[in-house]
Amino acid sequence: MNSWLPLSEIDFEARMADAGRPILIDFSAPWCQPCKRLEPELEKLALQLAGQADFYTINVDEASNLAAHFQVMSVPTIILLVNGQEAVRTSGYQPLQRLQTVFAPHLGS
Repeated sequence: MNSWLPLSEIDFEARMADAGRPILIDFSAPWCQPCKRLEPELEKLALQLAGQADFYTINVDEASNLAAHFQVMSVPTIILLVNGQEAVRTSGYQPLQRLQTVFAPHLGS
């Protein structure tokens, strides 16, 4: 996912502190087939919402503490943070239209 930057436990706090706009986080894993199916949909979403949010992906195998912090029980899970607070989340494969319906209303346009 080109628009979705990898985020590790080490740089999480710094990225959150520097966030000037909402943040979409994709919690996924390389072995997860639904995650792989979701990638193209997430890339389209990032292109449509460019400038309205920052986009990060977190590998739950490498950042299990972050997954636990956000109570991620399954992958893929997408969480939108607005002003550092969780605004909405979705889990499992979602087509682009569903992703737009869930996240766009929280991004102001």
